[in-house]
Amino acid sequence: MSASITLNHQGQEFFLARPAVALGPAFLEFLNEFKARGEGHFVFEDVLETAGLPAYVAWLEQGERGELAHAGYVPWSAYWLVDASNNSVVGISSLRHELNMPMRTRGGHVGYRVRPSRRRSGLGSLLLREMARLGHQRGIDPVMVVCHEDNIESAGLILSCGGTEYEPILDGERNLRRFRLHADSRPRR
Repeated sequence: MSASITLNHQGQEFFLARPAVALGPAFLEFLNEFKARGEGHFVFEDVLETAGLPAYVAWLEQGERGELAHAGYVPWSAYWLVDASNNSVVGISSLRHELNMPMRTRGGHVGYRVRPSRRRSGLGSLLLREMARLGHQRGIDPVMVVCHEDNIESAGLILSCGGTEYEPILDGERNLRRFRLHADSRPRR
């Protein structure tokens, strides 16, 4: 496993790992759970499906180095949350190092997804808090996070992590809620 951050949550140990081919089978199981539930495209499956897992991991590394700017991508760091008890991928997240105009209005700095069978267990909060901490370490303050207006669970999660809401925006036909997480933000209980 590549360099990782150890996190403890509710008495369980997790690793926030960088994407690696060695974690490939666990990552593919993670994706298959979303597909089985009919949940859509969200991790550039086209790269994964056309080129394979090693090329996908290399693509993520190119994104972190800023080598995909020509295609409109801002540099980002990708992370996979791994349950240490069984080495399963239970969440994924990304931290955009900077924002272009589309990401400033519609994307924010942080994206995250929790495996459907592990939702409502606090893992989304764990991921978001850790991404905000890593963003603040990079000098990003505030860290911006966006969700669709009808995603009440995500909005509640962001607010519970200390997010403050500001200026919603219309994205096509859907309203987006936008939030800021400042370095001195405190989680709400």
